[in-house]
Amino acid sequence: MTSERARVGPAVYVLGYLGAAPWGFLAAGALCGVLVFLGGLLLGAAPGEAASRAAVGLVVIGVPGGVMRFCYRRRLGRVWQRMRRGELRP
Repeated sequence: MTSERARVGPAVYVLGYLGAAPWGFLAAGALCGVLVFLGGLLLGAAPGEAASRAAVGLVVIGVPGGVMRFCYRRRLGRVWQRMRRGELRP
């Protein structure tokens, strides 16, 4: 392994991918929405209520993620390019 290529844990890699990918905040929001929806159904909520909770969860994750992505777009763009070149890998 060269010093240019860094190994990171799989969870850190996925979080980095979601944060650095140009549309990663949407993927994070969608994942949160799905998990909250399924969790609501498993806890006995009606489908409409679970969907409402999932929508709130999606907004709670997606909006701050989008703002963070916009504010740090230059720095995250460099990280995204390093991930695409394989310099960071799980």
